[in-house]
Amino acid sequence: MRLFLFSLLVLANGPVFAQQFVQEFRTNRDDAASAVQQVENQEYLMLNYRLALGIGAPGSLNLTKMSNLGRQRWSRDYDFEFPVSNGDLAYWREKGTYLVSTMAAVDTARDKIVARFDIGGSLVWARRLGAASPVQFENTGRTKVLPVSDSTFVVAAGAGGFASATGDNDLMLAKLDADGNLLWARSYCFSCLGDFETLLGDLLYTSDGGFLLSGGLYYPGPTGIRQEALLLKTDGDGQIIWLKSYAASSMAPIAPNLIAWNLAEPKPGQYAVTGAFNDAANANADGLFMTLNDTGAVYFSTRWNVVGGDFQVSTFDLAVRDTGTVVMAGSTVENTTPSVAREFNFLAAVSTDTLGVLWAKNYFEEIAAGILTPYHALIKTADNGYGYFISTDTVFVNSNAVLVKTDKTGATGCEQDLALRVDTLLLDIRSWAVPAVDLADIDTIELKDEQAFTGINPTMEGLELTGGGLACLPLSELLDATVQEAESYSWSTGETTPAITATMPGQFTVLVSSQSLCFSLPDTTSINVLPPPTGTAVADLDSLCEDNQALLFANGILTFSYLWSTGEVTPQIIVSNTGTYTVTLTNPCGSTAISVDVPRTGCICNLVFPNAFTPDNDTHNDRFQPAFPCPNLTEFQLLVYNRWGENVFETRSQTQGWEGQFNGEPAVSDVYAWYATFKTPEGELKTMKGDVTLLR
Repeated sequence: MRLFLFSLLVLANGPVFAQQFVQEFRTNRDDAASAVQQVENQEYLMLNYRLALGIGAPGSLNLTKMSNLGRQRWSRDYDFEFPVSNGDLAYWREKGTYLVSTMAAVDTARDKIVARFDIGGSLVWARRLGAASPVQFENTGRTKVLPVSDSTFVVAAGAGGFASATGDNDLMLAKLDADGNLLWARSYCFSCLGDFETLLGDLLYTSDGGFLLSGGLYYPGPTGIRQEALLLKTDGDGQIIWLKSYAASSMAPIAPNLIAWNLAEPKPGQYAVTGAFNDAANANADGLFMTLNDTGAVYFSTRWNVVGGDFQVSTFDLAVRDTGTVVMAGSTVENTTPSVAREFNFLAAVSTDTLGVLWAKNYFEEIAAGILTPYHALIKTADNGYGYFISTDTVFVNSNAVLVKTDKTGATGCEQDLALRVDTLLLDIRSWAVPAVDLADIDTIELKDEQAFTGINPTMEGLELTGGGLACLPLSELLDATVQEAESYSWSTGETTPAITATMPGQFTVLVSSQSLCFSLPDTTSINVLPPPTGTAVADLDSLCEDNQALLFANGILTFSYLWSTGEVTPQIIVSNTGTYTVTLTNPCGSTAISVDVPRTGCICNLVFPNAFTPDNDTHNDRFQPAFPCPNLTEFQLLVYNRWGENVFETRSQTQGWEGQFNGEPAVSDVYAWYATFKTPEGELKTMKGDVTLLR
C-alpha cells in the first residue's frame, strides 16, 4: 500500500483566490483603531486605543488578533500604571514578538512608552522613556516603533501641536535591544531655536542604514504661526545628516499649512511622502504627496482631491507595491452640512515616477462624517493584497475598529472606483540646523491590569476549514467550511454545499462568499492516505555473553505507537532471556506485528564483510575487514587474493584490515577474492569466502 503525497498546487478547476473581507469589530464601548500588522501564519494583529469620554479621562490599549480568514483568535485589554494615548504596533519577525509604543498621560507630560508582548498577548516587559528628561511633551503626540535588526529596534516620538516655548516639544529617536535596554537616544532640539514646536508623522528605516522622520514644524511667522512639512534624515546612530521643511509657495497673507504624515522608500534612495495641505484662508484641505531623493530634493510635489465635489482630504499611510509604485491610504469629508456630507476612506495605487494613478477605490461611503483612517492603517499582505484598518464614528461614541482586506487591486467586492484630481504644488524648501541632545532616561513600568476582552461581535464569523490531513482507506473524510453569514460556497470538486465528503485523496479548495457582507474567503486542505504501519525489528547481541542482556530495536514506518510482548511501549527495549519477542506497530489505520529472536545458543556473533572499499584516506571505508568484530571468535584468519591467485594480504586480527597495498604499492582497482576461517565459542571450525571490489 502506498502513501499518496500531494503538493500545494493550483488546481485545474481554478486559481487559489486572494482573501477579501470587511470585518467590523463591534463593541459597546469606545475603541479607536490605531495600527495593524500581519504577523505569524499570515494572521492579523490590531492595536486599538480604548477611549474614555471626558477631558483628562484615562485611556488604555487593546490588542486583538484574528486569523488570515477573518476569525477572531483573542482580544486583550491593558491598563498601565497611568493612562496612555494612541500608539503604534510592529511585528518583530526575528523574535516572534510584538512591539507597541504609546504615550503616557502623567499630569501634563507625555512620556514615551514601549512594550514587548509575546504571541499570546502577554506582556514581556514595558519601559518608559523621558520620565525626567526633555523627552517629555506637553501635548498629545505620536509614537512610532520599528525593528531594525534581529536584536535591536527604534522608537520615535514627537509633540502634538503648538504651545509656548517650554523646551518640551521636540522630536526624539531612541534605539533599544530586545530586553528593553536603552542603547542610545537623541532629542532633536527645535525648541533650542526659540518658539518652535514639532509633530511626529512617521519613521522609516532607509536602505542606507539610517532613519528618516517626517512630521510638522510650527514656528512664528510674520502673519501668524507657520506650519510646514518636516523631514529629518539621520545616520544609523541617530546623528542628523540633513533637516528640511517644506512650505507651500503662496501670495496669500496666511500661508497654507503642510504636514508630512507617512513615508515609504519605493526605490533605494527615493522617498515617497503623504500628508495634508490645509489652506485655512480658503477653507481648503487637500492630500499631500511628494517624492524626494536621498538629499531631500523634491522630484514631485502635488495636491490631491476627489473629482466631483468639494472635499476635505488627508492622505495618511503608505505601502510599497513594488519598485516605483506605492499605495496610499486617505480620508475625505465633503464640505457641506453634516447631515448630507459624504465621506470616503480610500486606497490609491500611484507610480512614484509619473504620479499616474493606477487605481483608486473608496470604502464606506457615508452621508455623515463618522469614519477615520488611523495614521498606521495600511499593510501589504503576504498574498499581495492589502490590509486597511479604519475606525467608525470619529466622535468616539460606541466607536468600532474595521479591518478591510483587499486583493492587489483594492477590491473587496463592495468598493467603488474613485476619481482623484492631482494638482502641482509649488514648494519653498528651507534647511535647518538643530542640536541633537543625548538622552539616557529610562525606567521600567508595570501593568495595572491585563484581561481578556470577550465583548467583540464581528460582522462575520470567519472561515476555519476543518478536515483533511491523513486518512484511512476506505476514504470518507468530511470537509466543513461552514460560515454562518455565507451566501455561497464553491468547491474545487464543483460542489456548492457548506460541507462535502471526500472519497479520494487529493487537494481541495473552497471559496466562501457573501456579496452583502463583502467577503470572499478561500482556503485549501489536502487529504493523504495513511497505510498501516510497516517496519523491522532486530536484536543487538554484543552484550549477551558478558552481561546476559540484549538490545531489541524496532524501526517502524508510519508508526504512531509501539507495544512489545513484554508490555513496554518504547522503540528500544533490553531483555535478559532468550526466546522470541514480538512488537506491535500501530497507527490509526491499522497494526502490524513483528517478531525478533534472541537465540538460545547463548553467544552468537555473525561476521559481516563489506563487498567494496575505497582506500583513499578519507576515514570512510578505507580498509577491508569485518564490519563488526566478534570478540568471542578464536583462530581468526583472513586471506585476500587477486585474480591471478596471488596472496595480496593476510591477517589474524579482525581489526587489522587490508588498506589496498600489494608489495608496498597501491593495488589496482579490481575485484579480489577473500577467504576467512575462525572457531566458534563451541569449538566448531567455520569458513567464509566472497569477493570485494577495490575502488580508487
